[in-house]
Amino acid sequence: MPSMKGLGPVSFQGNAVPMPEKAAREEIVSLTVKSKDAESDTDRGIALIHPESCSTWTSALASPLLYLAPARGTDCILTARLDDSAERGCILLDQVQQHNLHLAAFESYDFSLFEPPAEEPFQATELEGEVRLLRGREAGSSGRNEVDATKLRQALSKQLFQRIVAASELVLVHIDGLAIIVRITEVHNLDEEARQEAISYHCYRGLVTPDTIISLVEEGQNHDRKEGAGSLALKADHRRVQLTNNPPRKEADSRATMLDVITADGEEFPVKRKLLRQCISLTHAVRDIEQASVQLESVDTLVFDRVLIYLEAEAAGRAVPDFAVHLLGDLLHAADALGCRSLQDYCRAKLGKLDSAIKPRSFQEVQAHNAAGQCWLCLDGMVLDVTRWLPEHPGGSKIIPAQALDLDCSRFFEVYHSSRESFLYLQEFYIGDLLPQEAVQVPQPEQPSPEFLAQLRAYTTFRVRVDEGSDGKVYKSF
Repeated sequence: MPSMKGLGPVSFQGNAVPMPEKAAREEIVSLTVKSKDAESDTDRGIALIHPESCSTWTSALASPLLYLAPARGTDCILTARLDDSAERGCILLDQVQQHNLHLAAFESYDFSLFEPPAEEPFQATELEGEVRLLRGREAGSSGRNEVDATKLRQALSKQLFQRIVAASELVLVHIDGLAIIVRITEVHNLDEEARQEAISYHCYRGLVTPDTIISLVEEGQNHDRKEGAGSLALKADHRRVQLTNNPPRKEADSRATMLDVITADGEEFPVKRKLLRQCISLTHAVRDIEQASVQLESVDTLVFDRVLIYLEAEAAGRAVPDFAVHLLGDLLHAADALGCRSLQDYCRAKLGKLDSAIKPRSFQEVQAHNAAGQCWLCLDGMVLDVTRWLPEHPGGSKIIPAQALDLDCSRFFEVYHSSRESFLYLQEFYIGDLLPQEAVQVPQPEQPSPEFLAQLRAYTTFRVRVDEGSDGKVYKSF
């Protein structure tokens, strides 16, 4: 196995996640991973599949290469070809491929065909790789491992031709008797000028073509440049690859377009200045190109990340994300701190819309909605409309309607939700409290524990209070 551990996760979104792009066709094929010898195989980095193992794919494809995505999701895409020597029902992968996709030999996985997004550029214009020696190989007789960078770029370009590569992916290259590991550190599908002009730009994978420009750095140079020397613990010098004939990559001056935003908990976000223009509190920092960074005193990493998601969606003309209710308070605070009027309006409009839907409810109203095919629940006097949540419910869409309608479901909620994380979602579905005179009519097959009720009531400070015998006038409990 490669000794250089990838510095990034399988996905830039945190963990392995479902692919955002649609598969070319809906067919899912289950294949068992078997290992192949990458060092003796001429198709290094290419997976092998027997034609009969994926007949539903090959009947519709003219290309000799297949692009496969594990159904469980990953940023890395497998490039494969058909080979009669492969065992039926299996996919032959070298150890580097298994490492990149976090797949284990002799385990079965579901795969689907991958189709690049049609509406976005996908060909890689540039990529950068960090080079090091594969652990276990001996140093050259001189004690140094010099490699001609031009020769390595040519070998890498040939090996990666027509392959889809992703940031943090490892590539094994054999050259001049050495086994070299190249970790892909950057992938771009726009040229430098277009990247500078774009308001929002994210790229983490692309298709390698003859026009793809490849640049190489020695192990540690990337970190020295971005984080300062000494940030990465290196092996002794003789273990490093020393690149010759490798002029330094020209770095564009991004001061005029980028601003580093440092959150209250110390995280640093490089953000396009254009994207921050509507944040009035940051106007001075945005306009002064000599100011490289700005510190946020009261907005942490998670909240600012959501602010950026909102700003990028708005700048790109996409639909603004439907943030969950329990996030709106912190998001509104961030909007106030940043002076972002549109985000303030978004949060207040959504909170106001929710307030207008919150009112006293009768048990008869709850029963009527359930009889009409909706799913309204009674939980300790609260009324929750979870109709739209059913398809997303981790326990399945049938258990709630089968067990919890037209009764007080407090005990069921306590039994099935040992984690109090589920409390976070209650405000999202809350539409009011039962009138006191109605609440006593609700059947309660089992009593919840006093401890559970105490925790529930301590958390649900958003609920309304309806006075006994009142005309239904609502008072916020906080």
